[in-house]
Amino acid sequence: MRKQAFPNDPLGYAFSDYYINFKNDATIKTISELGGNDVIPVSLFFRTYREMSQLEKTALNRCKGRVLDVGAGAGCHALWLQENRHPVTAIDISAGAVDIMKKRGVKDAREVSFYFLEEKPYDTIFMMMNGIGFTGSPEGLDAFFEHVKTLTHEDSVILLDSTDVSTLFRKRNTSAKIDADEPYYGIFDFIMRYKNIKSKKFYWMYLDFLSLQEFAKQHGFSVVKLHQDKNYQYLAELKLK
Repeated sequence: MRKQAFPNDPLGYAFSDYYINFKNDATIKTISELGGNDVIPVSLFFRTYREMSQLEKTALNRCKGRVLDVGAGAGCHALWLQENRHPVTAIDISAGAVDIMKKRGVKDAREVSFYFLEEKPYDTIFMMMNGIGFTGSPEGLDAFFEHVKTLTHEDSVILLDSTDVSTLFRKRNTSAKIDADEPYYGIFDFIMRYKNIKSKKFYWMYLDFLSLQEFAKQHGFSVVKLHQDKNYQYLAELKLK
């Protein structure tokens, strides 16, 4: 039996198969209460700038100075930023993803949790593909805002995207902001799978814009919505007030 390159790391194993073993039709499966089983082409993580959405292009072109790419995946954004003369630190908790980023030419790719990163301030914190989702809960969002202050200065910007999934719950009153006494409708549990490799269950949060505004305000940040598509995915830019 072939040895697993990245045991317990379905994303890393999938990236390795795609990039090194030329498995161009490789797909990752996700199992969630959001929509049952979903299939994601691994090629999506290797897309070029021309293949990116307008939201992503807008975000990339808003970056300034030294950039921290959080949850950088296979490095498609980090590589474009490097090519456009931005010093970039690309971080991911997937060892396999970081290995592939290095092989693809990302100069500063690190296997590290966002919360364990201690650096001099960045000019831009960049978080795409529902990057804020890793916070997993309102409490996690509080922790994010507290830690991100240690990685930014007064002129830094945070660029992130998320999706308002309230349309999935039309019978619920989703017009109010996050209520501490009620479960937030945007939190889902996921398991990721590639071939016979499965991740542990993890929680991911889809955050509506009004709730993002409220949390940002509580922690001293202003928020501007830069883009929104027909599927209620939006791009936001945050700055310290």
